[in-house]
Amino acid sequence: MADELSCRPTTEGTFYRSLLGLMVALVATHAAYAQDGPLIRHSAVGCIGRGDYAIVTAAIDPRDQVRVARAYFRSSAYPDFYYVEMRGAGPSFEGILPKPGPETQSIMYYIEAIDLAFNSARTPENDADVAPSADECKRQDPNAAHFGGENPGIAVGATVKGAPALPPGFLADGIVRFVSTAGTAAAAGAGGGIGTPAIVAFGVGAAAAASVGVLGLSEGSGGGGSADTVATPTTVPPGNGNSSTTTTTIVSSGAVRACFETQPNPPVITAGNRVRMDGRCSQPAGLLDYFWDLGDGRTRTDPFIEPPYTDPGSYLVRLTVRSTTGLGQDTTGRTITVSAPPPPPPPPTTTTTAPPTPTADLQIVKTSSLGAICVDECDRFKYSLSVTNRGADAATNVVVRDAFPVGMQLESKEPPPIGCGAAGTPKTGVVVTCTLASLAAGAKVDLVFTVFADVSQDMIITNAASVTGTQLDPVSTNNTDSVPVCVDELERDCSVILFDRALKADTLPSSFISLLEGNAHAEDARGSVVLNETQVEAVRGGSPHRQRMEGREGLNTIEAFLTSGLDGGALWHFDFTGAEHFVAGSISVESGDVVDT
Repeated sequence: MADELSCRPTTEGTFYRSLLGLMVALVATHAAYAQDGPLIRHSAVGCIGRGDYAIVTAAIDPRDQVRVARAYFRSSAYPDFYYVEMRGAGPSFEGILPKPGPETQSIMYYIEAIDLAFNSARTPENDADVAPSADECKRQDPNAAHFGGENPGIAVGATVKGAPALPPGFLADGIVRFVSTAGTAAAAGAGGGIGTPAIVAFGVGAAAAASVGVLGLSEGSGGGGSADTVATPTTVPPGNGNSSTTTTTIVSSGAVRACFETQPNPPVITAGNRVRMDGRCSQPAGLLDYFWDLGDGRTRTDPFIEPPYTDPGSYLVRLTVRSTTGLGQDTTGRTITVSAPPPPPPPPTTTTTAPPTPTADLQIVKTSSLGAICVDECDRFKYSLSVTNRGADAATNVVVRDAFPVGMQLESKEPPPIGCGAAGTPKTGVVVTCTLASLAAGAKVDLVFTVFADVSQDMIITNAASVTGTQLDPVSTNNTDSVPVCVDELERDCSVILFDRALKADTLPSSFISLLEGNAHAEDARGSVVLNETQVEAVRGGSPHRQRMEGREGLNTIEAFLTSGLDGGALWHFDFTGAEHFVAGSISVESGDVVDT
């Protein structure tokens, strides 16, 4: 007794060669199948009688959800599968295989099904021996069944591009149709081989994957066979692998049936709109001529139409489909209801209202980097201006003015911010003007200036700034701000950088601390510190080193050089805190990056 096979859909972790995906129009790709697909129950056929049409039977549940069922077969001596459609026969589905040839010793076959949700399932491959006769086969396998009539009218489909019309290892007896993978069909008389081409009404190749094609399997010229199969390729939604599968819906073409669908459904529209009418549900699909009577004297001949209706009323639309193979014709109809469009709304009442006057509340806040601390003459510090638009509208033509008192100067090495310019001299007073163009509601702009004081006595310098704009400013009290700065006079000449005016050649050496560090192995670093291009002291990395060098009056230059490199770079610290004979605030960095001061 042969084993009974039951098959649920394949899971994503198990790969099968899904030949049911190789349909008439396209070569499909493998997809993972859902867990709720059809259940196939099949008693494996153990043998097939030579000269017999073997019948493969399976129960597929739920039966009313089966879209396509096929039996795939091949001679064990050849690698490529062919297929036959399985038809409903009572509670089961049956597929009739061609007769095995004299050289065929066994036949490989399996069953695959697709449900209405495009879930797929298949059985494992089964190996059926070819017995000398039907009686001998029955003795070996009581489940073996064969077709007892004269002509089974078998339609054979290929799964491989360029496959021969006659499956290798099988006889041509009973084969009346052949369908290639490219969608080309050929018909034959009973047992007469492949004959005239059938009707083909769809594009093939990768470009046709998104379309719905129709292949009609027409009756061949040899007579004796009846054409009762129509294949309609339909693109399956992509699975987890972002691939698409083309399936085929099998319908009976024994009678012509007219059918059309509408959008909207029910077909009720207002005048001036269109109704989509799709007659492609008519059967047998692909083997029909279409004639539409739109109920108002207009006609159409396409399967899918979208006519407009401009006049209110009821229109009986009739679709007549006529078989191109002589099976007859059928007519169906639906009423299209067209209502009058609603009256246009009354024109809106317009009230002329004067636009509100734009307002922008500009606020300026001025601070210094010193806070409450006094600054020495010539020492650099920073003024910060923060301008904010606190109004409801954008401010335009925004201008900021910062008037420096006599003695307050901008640092020449740091130009003003973009959009700012300075006018005047330290003796008459410098005025910085910044044009900000526009400032959106809630927006804020910060301006920073580096300055120093050159005074003749200790004093408090008060610096005031203001902001203006084009729009009405409801609060004028916050348009100006000022900040006082305490300056200590040291009798310096701020135009040069001093090492120490009192420093003489016979004084004690000046000193400061340097530390050479690296990202790794700092102790291996070596360097030199050079004062005024003459005095040199060697430095070893990894620990602080006090440099003792004699400076000179006026500008002194300190240079540092690496004599052995470090992987990943080096960082050289110079500490002038408490250094002897240095003028506080007189350090100027000519090159390198200042990490902290």
